[in-house]
Amino acid sequence: MTIAGSILVLGLALLSCVADGAPRHHIGLSHRRSLVDGSGAAVTVFDVTKHGAKADDKTDNAEAFIQTWRAACDSGVPAKMVIPGGTFVTSPVVFQGPCKSTEPIVFEVQGNVKATTDLSEYSSEQWILFEIIDGLTLNGGGTFDGQGSAVWKYNDCHENKQCQPLPSPSRVKISNVHYQNIKGTSTSNVAVSFLCSSSVPCQGVELVDIDLAYIGQKANMPLSSSCLNANVKSGGKQNPGCN
Repeated sequence: MTIAGSILVLGLALLSCVADGAPRHHIGLSHRRSLVDGSGAAVTVFDVTKHGAKADDKTDNAEAFIQTWRAACDSGVPAKMVIPGGTFVTSPVVFQGPCKSTEPIVFEVQGNVKATTDLSEYSSEQWILFEIIDGLTLNGGGTFDGQGSAVWKYNDCHENKQCQPLPSPSRVKISNVHYQNIKGTSTSNVAVSFLCSSSVPCQGVELVDIDLAYIGQKANMPLSSSCLNANVKSGGKQNPGCN
C-alpha cells in the first residue's frame, strides 16, 4: 500500500480513552462474495462500490465507506472491506469498532483514496481514524493520498507558533494490527509513530515492508520513528524502523 501526498502518513497514535457512543448503521450482507484465506476459512468481501462509493475523483464517499465498514464490522464473520481500483475522494471518516468477528478484519485498498481539500470539512485534525478495533490487517498495494501539497499554502506554522494545525495523521487504537507493504511519502520526519498508553500498551502490532520517504520542508532531514509503549514485531524492509 502506498501513502502519498501526504497529510496522512503512517502515523498511528493510540486513543486510550474513546467513547463507544457513535451511532451504528447495521447493513445487510447483500452484494457479498466469499473467498478463502490462508487458513482455509471463508472470508466475506464487502466492496465499497456495492454500498454507493463512486471512483469518479469527485464524489464524497465518506458515507459509503462507513456503511461498508459497518456491514463488515457487524457481520460476525471473517470479513474483508475492499476499496477497488480507481480514485475515491473522501472527507474525514471514522472506522470504529469493536467488531463482532473473532477474526481480524482485512482492510484492502487497491485504488487511490484521496482526501478532500476543503478544510471546512475537517472538524478535528484527523482525516482517517480507526478506533476501538482488536484485529485489523491493512494491505492491498493502493494509495492513501492526503493531498498535502494542496493545503500547505494554508499552513503558516513555520512563522506562527499559534497556528491552527492542519489535518494530521490517522489515529489508531492498536491491538493485533498488521501493516504490510506500506510505501509512500511523509511531510513529517517522524513517519512512524505509535504513541501508546503505558496502562494500555499497543499489543500484537506487526510491521512488514515499510518504506517511506521524507518530502517535508526541512532539507536533508532523516526519517525517524517514535514507538512509545508499543510491542512491535518487524519484518522485511523497515524505513524507518520502530525503535
